[in-house]
Amino acid sequence: MALTILIAGLAVCGIFLVAWSLTEAFVIKIPLDSVHIFYLHGSDADVEQQMRSCLWMKNRHGLRGRLLFVDCGISPQAQITAQLMLKADDNIHICAKEQVAQYIKGECETLGAGTH
Repeated sequence: MALTILIAGLAVCGIFLVAWSLTEAFVIKIPLDSVHIFYLHGSDADVEQQMRSCLWMKNRHGLRGRLLFVDCGISPQAQITAQLMLKADDNIHICAKEQVAQYIKGECETLGAGTH
């Protein structure tokens, strides 16, 4: 009896997850002109893992728009790794913390924000 209830519960959860995935894939759309900001910190391996996970989300799960990685005190070796990973896509940028506002302001002017 308990096994039947457990299997039924798992089946309901599975159906819910499939419905959620379909809804996410077809209904929820992120605009192409969006900018996603990710803060990088830590050593070379940490930065590589952070960037790879963001790129995986962009390539596999429909994360659309530009990726902006913000340097929050990464090591020189991590900076080299980040620069090498940036060559993969033109919509990926890296900047210092002080340049984030300037980057976003430039994006708004390029896209014509506030003119509609």
